[in-house]
Amino acid sequence: MPSIPRNLTLITRRCLTPRRLDRGIDVLITNPELVKNGLDLLEFPTMVFMQSGYNVYSLQQAARRSWRIGQKLAVKVIYLGYAATS
Repeated sequence: MPSIPRNLTLITRRCLTPRRLDRGIDVLITNPELVKNGLDLLEFPTMVFMQSGYNVYSLQQAARRSWRIGQKLAVKVIYLGYAATS
């Protein structure tokens, strides 16, 4: 399963994603902190967040990586959680 390592710079992350798309990936696993700035994830119109972290701003920024100029697909953002918890 492809992922974006935490130790990469923003420029390296920007170059890494298209190269992985050329290999035919359809799922990308990453941390909201790593994609909140500078990446356009138009190729991934469905985003699923398993953990929200403590920074709501970072989570909102990461959730909007698929809603960019040029997006032609319907975007769906899903937040997972446990039933009967708050």
